[in-house]
Amino acid sequence: MQKAASINNKFYSFLTTVVYSFVFLLFCSMVHANETVNDEKLGFSMELPDGFKKYQSFANSDKTILYAWILGNPSDEYADIIVFVRGLNGPPLRQEYYSLNQLPKDFKGKLLRVKWNKFKLNGFEIPENINGVSYITYNIQIPLKKEPVQISIFGTAEEKDLLKHIMNKVMAKLDGASNWREGGYQTAPLKKTPEDKSNIYGWVLLSIGIILFIGGLVLLMFISRKSSKWAVLGLSILFYFGGISLSSLPGREGKMVSGFLKTFGFAGIILGCFDVLRKRKKEVAKDETTENSREEDYSRNAPHIFPPDLNM
Repeated sequence: MQKAASINNKFYSFLTTVVYSFVFLLFCSMVHANETVNDEKLGFSMELPDGFKKYQSFANSDKTILYAWILGNPSDEYADIIVFVRGLNGPPLRQEYYSLNQLPKDFKGKLLRVKWNKFKLNGFEIPENINGVSYITYNIQIPLKKEPVQISIFGTAEEKDLLKHIMNKVMAKLDGASNWREGGYQTAPLKKTPEDKSNIYGWVLLSIGIILFIGGLVLLMFISRKSSKWAVLGLSILFYFGGISLSSLPGREGKMVSGFLKTFGFAGIILGCFDVLRKRKKEVAKDETTENSREEDYSRNAPHIFPPDLNM
């Protein structure tokens, strides 16, 4: 009986140790568990890296933000890292690579290719300055089958490498069905945007300016042959200062007119200076020829002071 009781005591002692260990491990796992989200409506789940906590006040600041987490303390003076998920509230994303041609004209960031499962997604690196501090936001558009979302990682520019590391860890822990298929990428069609039309108009203005410039030079050469030596130089000076006076004209048309007049005037001034020097040399040569001709005529028509030799 004593032996059986001893065995039972040891068994209960062992069982108690196992239970306590299990409770302790469960408690530790609850304390140190990473933040996760499982959104059945949008059809995705994700796990945050170590240290991130829910940041509900940030999520409440924008209706499009679905979830937000923070690494740091928002109440202290140090900059924090924020990861948040934004609903795009639109149709499924097309399986295409974006190009700079499709982005807004004032876009100052970079295009990225971010790996997720078997795909490479469109990502954006967006720099910004807030109260004199440089920040970077990484935005990655996720082509979920039910509804696309965008995952953003925000932090200071000094922590750029850490932000990229967090981005890669978040993408590695993101699961969900996609409307994309493997190998189905295509480059987005280059549509004629207002910026493209504006560039075409700029080329038209440039072409008109070149044609006028060439035609003006031909006209100056014609004037050079038919007018005095100062005509080209004087006219070019008027064109040049006329272009300067019109520098304040608005629009590209005004800039084209002003630039054309200044460029044409400057080229004409150079041509006029050569014209003055060339005609001056000709005048000097002509004067010398005239003087020589007069001396020859004088020598022919000069009276004989002495009579011819009469062999006296």
